[in-house]
Amino acid sequence: MIEDQTAPGVGALTAITAQLVGSGDFHTRYWAVKSLPKLAGAAAVDVLLSIAENAGEDPDLRIEALTGLGGILPSGEIGRIAAFLKDPVPDMRVAAAAILAKRPDEATVEALLEVISGEEPDGSAAKGEWNYQWDAQLHALKALAAIGPARAVAPLIEYHEREQSRDMAVYVFKALLKASTPAALQFSRDKLRRGLEWERRSVCDAARAVRATELNDDLRLALLDRDRGVRMAAAAAVAENEGARAHVSLFLLLNDPDAEVRGTAVEILARLGALDGHENHVSLLLRDPVPSVRAAVIDALGAWSTPAIIKALQTAVRADEDETVAARAAIRLAALDAGGSYDVLAGVARDPSRGALLRARLIAHMRSAYPDRAEAALLPCLDTEPRQVAVAAAAALIQMGSQKAADILITKVREALTPSAPEPGEGEAQDGASSPDGQAAMIGGKKAVGGARTALTTQTLVECLSGSSQELACAAAEALGRVGDPTAGGPLREALKSDSAQLRLRALTALRALEDAKALPLINDVLAEDPDETVRAAAAEALWPADSPDTVARLISGLSDPSLLTRRACVAALGRVAVDRKHVAATLYYVLFDFPRFGELRSAIHEALRNLDQKQTILSLAASTLKNPECRNEYWVALETIGELLA
Repeated sequence: MIEDQTAPGVGALTAITAQLVGSGDFHTRYWAVKSLPKLAGAAAVDVLLSIAENAGEDPDLRIEALTGLGGILPSGEIGRIAAFLKDPVPDMRVAAAAILAKRPDEATVEALLEVISGEEPDGSAAKGEWNYQWDAQLHALKALAAIGPARAVAPLIEYHEREQSRDMAVYVFKALLKASTPAALQFSRDKLRRGLEWERRSVCDAARAVRATELNDDLRLALLDRDRGVRMAAAAAVAENEGARAHVSLFLLLNDPDAEVRGTAVEILARLGALDGHENHVSLLLRDPVPSVRAAVIDALGAWSTPAIIKALQTAVRADEDETVAARAAIRLAALDAGGSYDVLAGVARDPSRGALLRARLIAHMRSAYPDRAEAALLPCLDTEPRQVAVAAAAALIQMGSQKAADILITKVREALTPSAPEPGEGEAQDGASSPDGQAAMIGGKKAVGGARTALTTQTLVECLSGSSQELACAAAEALGRVGDPTAGGPLREALKSDSAQLRLRALTALRALEDAKALPLINDVLAEDPDETVRAAAAEALWPADSPDTVARLISGLSDPSLLTRRACVAALGRVAVDRKHVAATLYYVLFDFPRFGELRSAIHEALRNLDQKQTILSLAASTLKNPECRNEYWVALETIGELLA
């Protein structure tokens, strides 16, 4: 529904749209039906109802009318949808049931119960074909679960026993537990105690969803169920129903033979705050034989800083055979900044026997957690193997403003990126750091702070930018964008004239990151003239402050580009402009009618129009289109745009 129903043009547009519902063209009628409820709201009920009730009408049109009707019917009239649960068209029955699942109403209970009775309105589905009644039943059960009517208990029990459907069971038990009659509770208890595995799990899930506290005793017993899935579902239900009081029962699961159950128990207990004060349990769990459990325990510790926990975390960092667990423990230690933790982390970061991934992670966390002390620990890592550890240490140090690290790094990178550099060993290219591209990208890291080393890094990268190696030049351009030194703007602008499309592409990305206003005229020229469609598309994306009339004009000209890729980029960029939005919206609206060039871009154009927030402009243009008899074959384009704009 648009914000102002009395705004000029809306009334006229509504009247025209209502008339087009009776058009002879299917596409026009379809989009008229789709947009009418958003324009007219409750006033469209009679029109949509007449289409939905017409058995001779096109089924797709009837379904669209019914869907629109379900969204605008007043609360007291939703029962009118129930009549379509007996429609001869299967999809209409499913659509009606789906509406009632979203808008459950006591008045529709009897009709919903008929849906789950098991019989197709026209007899039965053809053998081997999908039975649409199953879909309708699923939505009907969702609606009944939301209502929880007592009179539905017997039919629901009968349905469950007849169908034995795993997909439907949780909704059956939700409805039963919400009804909360003695028969409903007894049936649910019986299934939780003696039912099949999927029935027991469904009861637990339903009890958690509706907070059926009447089953709390039974749920506690289910914590000992022979099936691990049931035990986990019961744990979630007990926690939901009992809150903090559930910890006494859930502590039993910390000794469960199944690792997934133990991990689930840890997560739930941590969420309840029930692990606080139980260091012995936690220390024991940190020695669990399964890595996923140890990781779950570490994640659950929060800001704990007791001596026992600190010691357990330090042990995990030093000795845990699983690198993910050790890394998580390191992150936790770095956040706590507990006594002795710095030495533990520094020792592991320098330990060649530990994995490269773990050491690289430790280096990154030491930089942020110990900015005043990390330099001494990380400098030795510059002369270590594998190379990605050295690069990670260099990047961390240079971000910390270490001039010494910058000097070492420049020398090492110059050596590493020469054609005679040795090939990386096995496993060294996992994160891309050991390739020329990865090395240069790591030089830049994030936006830099610290004048001297930033200038030194920029100078070296600019030298690489103009060197003979195109691979190195591309990597250097990307790194310059990451370093964030505005003095790199000139060399990067010059790189836009390179013969290498890849270098021009990287330079555009870097200039966008630097927000170099001086580059705008050049980027406009690239969008207009570059021979490579990928570069032209990148130029459209790089026109970051699209608040200049010249930039907007260039992007609009880009809509005539022969490349679909470039036109798509221009459409997306125009959706973000800050000036001339009314003009831009009108331009994008009219290109929708140019199907040879923009047929594949309809959804992108609709998104851009929504981003421009020029609804009234588009609605007025659409009204003009719909009034023009010469555009009759294109009415559906305007109507589709209205529907998408107001969706």
